[in-house]
Amino acid sequence: MTSRLAAVISVALVATASAQQIQVAPQLKSGDEFKLEVTVVKQNSSRPQQSGKSTTPVDVRVISATANGFELEWLAGESRFDAGQAVDPVVLAAANALRGLKLRLMLDDDGAYTGLANQSEVLLQVQKGVDLVVGAVMEKLPAEQRASMQKILAQMLSPSLLIQSATREAQIYFSMSGVELSVGE
Repeated sequence: MTSRLAAVISVALVATASAQQIQVAPQLKSGDEFKLEVTVVKQNSSRPQQSGKSTTPVDVRVISATANGFELEWLAGESRFDAGQAVDPVVLAAANALRGLKLRLMLDDDGAYTGLANQSEVLLQVQKGVDLVVGAVMEKLPAEQRASMQKILAQMLSPSLLIQSATREAQIYFSMSGVELSVGE
């Protein structure tokens, strides 16, 4: 069943003696499907040529919904870049390596992100994209700097950081699930 984003997240108003509260909670069922568009805007005032915007369609499908939580499939489509935007060929190659990446997101009963069910599979695909970018960077470095740069990158690009990066948009999207807001917050 395809439903609109507005139908997927319900907002319940709970009146209390002192204030009104709003709680964001998902109303998902196994088999539900919906589409999102993730837009990323980058602005660099010191290097405006690096500024730009990309939009990526995402198909989301509810694999299971139980009293304990949800398992969702998050499938990113092909990223589109603004017309006239200069896109680094290496960045484009990395984006293409990640196209079709299926995340199996685990959410708690409030709909908040708790983890990734297919972490090793995702890590392998993300590593392919990273390898393309790192390889291009390494080619541009003088030979005597490559070993030290490789050590630095190995420390910076840990598996946990790569998984965090791959799930960033999904985590942002589901970050409001289960949150209770009171008037004035």
